[in-house]
Amino acid sequence: MHILGSILTSQKDAVLKARFEGQKLTDSSVDGYINLIYPGSVEIVGKTYISEYQVEYQQARKPLAKWVKTIENLDSCTNFVQLKQVFGANVDYDDPFCIFDITNNFRLVALIVFILQRVSVERIMTHDEYDRRTWKATLLRQRGFKIK
Repeated sequence: MHILGSILTSQKDAVLKARFEGQKLTDSSVDGYINLIYPGSVEIVGKTYISEYQVEYQQARKPLAKWVKTIENLDSCTNFVQLKQVFGANVDYDDPFCIFDITNNFRLVALIVFILQRVSVERIMTHDEYDRRTWKATLLRQRGFKIK
């Protein structure tokens, strides 16, 4: 299992944690990020991980390359509804993660910070691994979330 290091500053992680744990956030929590929007330039954190996975699972090579190209070419995606318009049934939301269906055999789990136009690839797994549902608790614990 490969989990990327934190891509968010401690302040941004705190905002994400608070939202996930049901704490009320004020507008000032995110006001400082508004000036950091880079329309049309989506940053993917985890390309090395994707490349390593493509070597290990050859059948995922082309579909993952297509996913990377699609993400990088998004003009400006500001929320999950817009992401859903691009990927359709091939993307779901499992708070706080976006789950991409990379063919029927693979799932890609990502944290997306829409304001920053940043996608962090947290995990790529086979459909069988995804169905076990242990991945979410593992990822959340590694990010410091409280799991009930």
